[in-house]
Amino acid sequence: PVMPTGSFFESAEFIGAFGGDNWADGWTVPGSVSNGDGGQPGGCPEGTSESSETVNGQAVCQLTGDITQDITLTASNLYELVGKVVIGGDNANSATLTVQSGTTVFGGSATDFLVISRGSELVVNGTANAPVTFTGIDDLLGNADEDTTRGLWGGVVINGNAPINDCPEGAEGGTVECTKEGEANSGLFGGDDPTDSSGSLKYMVVKYAGSNVDPENQLNGIAFQAVGSGTTVDFVQVHNNLDDGIEFFGGNVNATHVVLTGNADDSLDWTDGWQGSIQYLLINQSPDSADNGIEADNREGDENAMPRSNPMLANMTIVGNTGERGVRLRRGTGLFLYNSYVTRNSVCLDVSGESRALLGNDIIFDGVSLDCPEVVDGDNPELESFLASSNVSAGGA
Repeated sequence: PVMPTGSFFESAEFIGAFGGDNWADGWTVPGSVSNGDGGQPGGCPEGTSESSETVNGQAVCQLTGDITQDITLTASNLYELVGKVVIGGDNANSATLTVQSGTTVFGGSATDFLVISRGSELVVNGTANAPVTFTGIDDLLGNADEDTTRGLWGGVVINGNAPINDCPEGAEGGTVECTKEGEANSGLFGGDDPTDSSGSLKYMVVKYAGSNVDPENQLNGIAFQAVGSGTTVDFVQVHNNLDDGIEFFGGNVNATHVVLTGNADDSLDWTDGWQGSIQYLLINQSPDSADNGIEADNREGDENAMPRSNPMLANMTIVGNTGERGVRLRRGTGLFLYNSYVTRNSVCLDVSGESRALLGNDIIFDGVSLDCPEVVDGDNPELESFLASSNVSAGGA
């Protein structure tokens, strides 16, 4: 193990996501969902409407359409997303959605999802004993299987004003003119403010989400779209998403204590120039239905576009799908990886495209253990040489 560079990281001289303490214990799936003390019934908060139906005897308040006023959700009620629910306008009529500890928000179908617009904020105030849960109605009714259920509802999309590199024609990456429309018509994102804030996510569990709007438009468990470093992300889990667990589309947001379990596509994905950091990351894949542990791009079609995707990850564990790759770096992305462990994948590491030119410069592995039947994908002397000259333990069955 090594001490990662950069002020974001704390000293953690061990390999993988866990040292002496299991920081994922208690709040994560399974057995982690708690409604806290429940509070006292007090009617639906302003900005929501009361449903005529209850779920398990608990009142249901509905969120619909475009919401341009601050709303606070408490554990006194359940909250239903009806269709696409958008918080704030695009850098106009901004609003904050605050979700208190122990609160459950659910969707009834794959077309129900939450969007936080540029300039607005999502503030999730979960705790270790009472996380905030986003899930589907079948989960609340006891009809979800922890191993196989996916796609009960859409997911969470957060749009920010931080830099991206996928721009309209004539715009330069990282400028206010460089914006992009999110998948599934989820709003504009991008700008020139790397420190932009989209709120705070603490002890937040997203379960059984994801929907395939069409072959090119899928909803991730959480999509961080040009989200800035002023946003706090700490103790977040995405479980059994139909598409990627978490995807970063550019931006500079950082995260700590991230758990990605049972997701059907890639567990962690990034593109469009993400330059954030993660410390303490557990990826535990379904052994037979997942894709890559990490699939990472800079930009498709312009692999050297700037700002380049070049995140820093430390204290990561991947327990992967036995038929897939642990870490796939392509299309010009960089990666600084420290104190991390990849196992159970058929191939630990695949580097392709312009990313190969970054080996040893913008791709650095230090304090990394790769334990797969094949360490690298195919005959790749350049990649093997890079690993041999790095602080890497590479082996397998």
